[in-house]
Amino acid sequence: MSVAPPSTKVITATTAPSATATGWPTLLQELTGQVREGELGRRHWHHVKLYNALLDALVELGEAYPGGLTCLERAAGRRKR
Repeated sequence: MSVAPPSTKVITATTAPSATATGWPTLLQELTGQVREGELGRRHWHHVKLYNALLDALVELGEAYPGGLTCLERAAGRRKR
């Protein structure tokens, strides 16, 4: 009697973000695509965890920016994408 091998799921890892102003937006675009087009977007039970991670990153960015989030938001609003 032969036993079928257990099914395997391949998970591809994303490289760590580059600590540059170019690396972060690139990584965030990739992650956005995974939510929009991938399985993750349909797995709503993970969305709170993702949201909290994004908020943590935003708070840290505000802490690092001179003047905090208020000044950062103002400066970002003046910049055209």
